[in-house]
Amino acid sequence: MQIGKHLRTVFLALTICALLGCENEARRGGEDKISAETESSNVRAAISVDVETASLSDVSLSREYKGITQPQKEVAWRSQTEGILLELSADLGDGVEQGQVIGKLDDSLLVSDLAGRMAELSVLESELAQANIQVKNAQIRLDEAQIQLEQAESEAKRYQNLAATGIIPEQQAESFKTTAKIAGKTVLTAQESIKLEQKAVAIIEGRIATQRSAISESQQRQTYSQIRVPIDGTVIAKQRDPGSLVRVGEEIITVGDLSKIKLIVPISELDLGEVRIGQEVRVSLDAFQNQKFAGRVSRISPTTNLQSRQIPI
Repeated sequence: MQIGKHLRTVFLALTICALLGCENEARRGGEDKISAETESSNVRAAISVDVETASLSDVSLSREYKGITQPQKEVAWRSQTEGILLELSADLGDGVEQGQVIGKLDDSLLVSDLAGRMAELSVLESELAQANIQVKNAQIRLDEAQIQLEQAESEAKRYQNLAATGIIPEQQAESFKTTAKIAGKTVLTAQESIKLEQKAVAIIEGRIATQRSAISESQQRQTYSQIRVPIDGTVIAKQRDPGSLVRVGEEIITVGDLSKIKLIVPISELDLGEVRIGQEVRVSLDAFQNQKFAGRVSRISPTTNLQSRQIPI
């Protein structure tokens, strides 16, 4: 009997513990469910986003290149004569006008050469005057010879008629014919003399023409001693200073027209397809950092630099 009581007591205690454990488990399960629902709600609140539909659109890509600025037009003044540079008033950066005299070469030798040629021309002109006088004298002699020829031919004809009638001997008439022949030869000689004198005149006139041409060239070379600005613009280079010996073909100054600027820009072969004639570009210069300038592609080089593999535009 006592053993049965003890067993019932143990079974009741186990049953109570089991019930208490299930209740605690149920309570913990409820708490875990409430906690999980709360956490899920917080996560949904944290990842909530607005969704937009993506679409493709054109994107304009710009590239930047570095280049070198140059005047749109530049002209170098090259000496066409040799001499010492006596003066040069223009310096780098000075604005100049076309035709303005800004320097001078020593032209003393040119002046002496011109004076000598002028003196030779005077001598030739004097010779020409003498030759023309000789032509006139030859013409006078020809006129006299022709008059004598006419008189001789008239006398010969008259005496020939007298001889035909027997008034005078035939021999006397023949002498007048001989005189007429001599007068005719004198005329021919006078005519040849005129031709010779006229040839002499032509030769002298040719020498005078040559001399005058040489004088003109000498005068032109003398004007070369003056350094005149070739175009309106700005002096961008000065190759010689006063006191220097300047030879034919050597540069003294270079003038550039800065009213328009061109930029030489080397680009890669791979970018050539993105460049075309007439394409608009924006240009910024180091001297004007806060300013942009509008430009246009005007020329693309047909050849590539073999070393850099770049093409100038």
